[in-house]
Amino acid sequence: MPQSQASALRDVVRATYRRAGLDKSETELETLLPTVRPLIDFDPREAREADIVGLLGKLTLRDASLPAAPGPASLVRTLSKEPLAAYGGTAPDITTKSATELAALLASGTITSREIVLQYMYKIQKLDRAGPALRSVTELNPELLTIADRMDARRAEAKAKGETLPDLFGIPILLKNNIETGDHLRTTASSMALIGSKPADDAPLVANLREQGAIIMGKTNMSEWASFRGGIALSGHGGTAINPFGPDRPLYGSSIGSGIAVAMDFAPITVGTETNGSITGPSKGYHIWGLKLTRGLVDGAGIIPGVASMDTPGPMGSNPADLALLLNGMRGSGASGPANPPTDYTSKLNGDLTGVRIGVDTTDASPAFVSLLSAVAKESGATLVTYDKETYDRAVYAAVRGLNTADISELVKLYNGLAPSTIVTEAQIEAFHQTLVTDPLNEWITAYPLWTTIFNAYATIVSYELRKYIDENLGVREANPQDYDSALVRLLGTTFRALDGDRARFARDLPDVVAFNAANPEIERIGFGSDFFARIATPSLDDLVKAVGFDSAAALDAAAINWKGIIGKILHEVRAGLGVDVSFDTRLDENAMAFANSPQLVVPVGPGRRSTGQTMNADPFGEEAMLRVGYALNEKLNDPAFASLRALSPSIPETGFTNQPADRGPLLPLVLHDLDDHGRATLAHLLTTEMAPLVLHTTGNLALPTFDGRISGNGGLIKEADGVQALTGDSDFTGTVQVWKGALAIDRNQALGNAANAVSLEAGSALIASRSLTLARDLLLKNGGALGAGAEVALLADGVISGNGGLTKTGAGQLTLAGLNTYTGGTRIAEGVLAVAADAGLGQDYGALRFAAGTGLLVTGSFATQRPFQLDGETHLSIRAGASLTVNNLIDGAGSLVLDGGGSLTLAAAANRFAGGIQLKAGTLALDGAGAAGLGTIRFEAGPQTLVLDAAAFQAGVFGGTIARFGTADTISLADLAYSTGATAQYDPTAQALTVVSGGLTRQLTLSELGRGGFTLASDPAGGTRVLLTGVPVGLAASGPGLDAQGNGLLKAGAVLTFTVEMSDLVTVETGAGRPVLVLSNGAEAAYTGQPSGGSLGFAYTVAPGQDSQALSVARLDLRGAVIRDTGGHVADVTALPAAPSGTITLDTTAPTLALTAAPP
Repeated sequence: MPQSQASALRDVVRATYRRAGLDKSETELETLLPTVRPLIDFDPREAREADIVGLLGKLTLRDASLPAAPGPASLVRTLSKEPLAAYGGTAPDITTKSATELAALLASGTITSREIVLQYMYKIQKLDRAGPALRSVTELNPELLTIADRMDARRAEAKAKGETLPDLFGIPILLKNNIETGDHLRTTASSMALIGSKPADDAPLVANLREQGAIIMGKTNMSEWASFRGGIALSGHGGTAINPFGPDRPLYGSSIGSGIAVAMDFAPITVGTETNGSITGPSKGYHIWGLKLTRGLVDGAGIIPGVASMDTPGPMGSNPADLALLLNGMRGSGASGPANPPTDYTSKLNGDLTGVRIGVDTTDASPAFVSLLSAVAKESGATLVTYDKETYDRAVYAAVRGLNTADISELVKLYNGLAPSTIVTEAQIEAFHQTLVTDPLNEWITAYPLWTTIFNAYATIVSYELRKYIDENLGVREANPQDYDSALVRLLGTTFRALDGDRARFARDLPDVVAFNAANPEIERIGFGSDFFARIATPSLDDLVKAVGFDSAAALDAAAINWKGIIGKILHEVRAGLGVDVSFDTRLDENAMAFANSPQLVVPVGPGRRSTGQTMNADPFGEEAMLRVGYALNEKLNDPAFASLRALSPSIPETGFTNQPADRGPLLPLVLHDLDDHGRATLAHLLTTEMAPLVLHTTGNLALPTFDGRISGNGGLIKEADGVQALTGDSDFTGTVQVWKGALAIDRNQALGNAANAVSLEAGSALIASRSLTLARDLLLKNGGALGAGAEVALLADGVISGNGGLTKTGAGQLTLAGLNTYTGGTRIAEGVLAVAADAGLGQDYGALRFAAGTGLLVTGSFATQRPFQLDGETHLSIRAGASLTVNNLIDGAGSLVLDGGGSLTLAAAANRFAGGIQLKAGTLALDGAGAAGLGTIRFEAGPQTLVLDAAAFQAGVFGGTIARFGTADTISLADLAYSTGATAQYDPTAQALTVVSGGLTRQLTLSELGRGGFTLASDPAGGTRVLLTGVPVGLAASGPGLDAQGNGLLKAGAVLTFTVEMSDLVTVETGAGRPVLVLSNGAEAAYTGQPSGGSLGFAYTVAPGQDSQALSVARLDLRGAVIRDTGGHVADVTALPAAPSGTITLDTTAPTLALTAAPP
């Protein structure tokens, strides 16, 4: 095997195992290659996604590509900047292929369903929701890509097992928006009144299509309520569509969108519905193939009704083979029909029409079309029967004459508007016959009186059936309250008003629909008219029945069935009289065909006298014959001799028509659920437009759906639902990014499109960085929002953050706010660290700063802030060396402050209320106000740290809190303590308190857990402050201008203790016979060091090894031969000493003894 192929083979095997979530080393790959090589039946140098998935199945590996690392670069096919070849792209244009062609390409592994739907999605966004903005597609399936991926995986599995899949498997289909689906697609009949409700399940035809593996790609626009409310152009949900041949051309309905979508290659096949003309009209008007079916051939349940007894679905597409393919899928296995209905309508599409009789009315048909039929008949074995208008008319007259008296009497009553109970006379019957023959005929409609009769019959039943069956359909719909929070409704803003203003309500009957329309005149465009709905919504059903002359609904139903049977007889006899199986004629219109239950097939050929397209009809269940004829005609149209008959395809400018109307309806967001293409061989290129912004609805069902693809266009990006959506690709769209709910996680700034795109966050939503990056764009907070940085991630936000909400910092990483921000709602640090260099980084200066437990603020500049702080737990303030932070407002909460970083923190509030105390790890803490340190302990950690106590801290009340674990190199500065001569700071070792005496006021600071080493109480030279030791604390020694303590409560070897015994009078010490000692509680002795003053004795003790002690006290004073005399010559008696750590020796002149007493507190 050549080396290049061997390398490709290795890449294929590596990619396959990666897709299964298994990364293999080079050594492991070498071991696997001999086993895998025989399973590969494709050239590894041209491997496609389908090949990789197929190999997974052969290796019995589970597709674990969600999430998984992408395959080798040689296997990744990312859509280019412009995916469509017609607009400059390099990828082959799949959208121009027929469904039959797509099925073959899928079966061969040439393409995947994912590739198909990606191109259709892009094209729909580009031309249907931008540029010409045709508005043919109301919604795309939010799970479209997920479904396509599932189909591709199933196809690979089937290939591995040797299974055959249905021809429709993996083919995308669009459905008219009155065909019910139980998925996330809305079924509204284009009425916004149905927002807030949904069908309980799929319509049977949809269930059949899904069973065949078809992908329900979306819903098409339609005339609202099948044109029964306000005409063809009205669509509250989808907006007014545009004819792709130009906005000056009429629309044809009501299956407008299904027709335009096929004409524009937005889908290979679509499903429309027809009451009378709703499939045939768009098919002719938009130059496509359309098949109106016999009622009953496909189950018509689950379709929002027009006139239910006449409604029928039907396939629409670009050729008869596609229609047959779709019809097979729609029917399923349990469809009704004739005794032996075909099971496969594609099986006889071979050009053989032996025995088929084709009729054509040459009065209307063009000579070229007649020539086409003649050529087809000659080559296929069919018989061509031609006739003119008069021949056709005679056939109609003869069919009517052949009716029995009862049937003709019904026609007479309908034609003359007589009451149903009228007894028709022979004279009236004969008069009707004469009128049928002699009445001036409409130019285009044979037997105008008969047409009038059929129209009157239709008008008799339409009000009753609309009201009855709409009420029944809406009455069983289920509530869907989350619909009111959807992007569709939110983007309408205050224009949309729920029924009665109650989001729990939805339209359950026609009166509710009328009420909704009245409350939403802009959306439902009352100007188009809804008087007909209002008229039939007010009376009861019984009243509607009586209004057309019937005593009961049952009688009206029976009459309608009878009328349809009569028209059916007439058309059957007409065909029999002409000697045809299928015929092309327009002498009786769609009303007649609908009443007769006649199927119709539109053949899109060059224009005849009325419109583009010729319509073929047949007796009920004649679809197979019509499709066979249509197939042969379509094949013959490829003959250059008939090139003039080929129907024109739309040719529209990419940027839209010059005479295109503006604002024709609501925005139609492109909603996608749990968007994930991580590890896919074909990455998505999505288009967002102003009319159809991209909405990412992330449910949280996947751990972290990750989109590696690209987003382009001039629209925005919206994130909704509670889950987190990851964006990891480079995008260039130019609209705003809105995060409504949940979170967007990005690993690069380009994931959010153009650098000028702003981001808006709403309360409860978040933008998260999964990798260190600079967020170079502005943010808007709408009632709140969060910025997050993942673990070990640094996010720098250097745009301006504005808005009326507060900012929440999430994630374990660091967020730096570098902009001059103006948001008003304050800042909450929920996780990790927030860094700022200036107070403006935190928004408006009145916005509070709140810290969750374990979070921190990194200060990189020097500034003062007026904002209040709230500490919910241990809060870290890291102030870089040379930087400073002054907090002038209140600090509250149950938490504590931890200061580090080497900079300076000043707490200036008069009475902070945070209860957890302060830990000094590094830097300087300055307390400028009484109670500035809050209610807890000040603790010193590994230093050096400095605690600065301003005089103001002692001007009112007792200083709250204690100083703990004071370290060797730490400093308590009393530099500003007092400025009056004689001000004193006194340390009381018994109470472990530092008492400040200044201007007659005494305030106390408690010290505890003194650390090894000592501290400095620095006097203020300017104010003459001095520190006086009034009692000797254990572990302290005197030195310096104030007091320098070396030692701690847990005495270690080498610690020096000094003791001063003060006398009440001047004394002299005679040491000729010996020197006095202080005997300590541990038996050690403090040696006499002299008299510091005339009224005191000094002693010193050095702790020796092995004599460590946590606490010492003075047991007694032992003179050891020394004599102490006062000025009167009295000798002190020191035989009894109190067990106190220090004290004062008092001279008793009446009984010349000295006593050691405890020092006053």
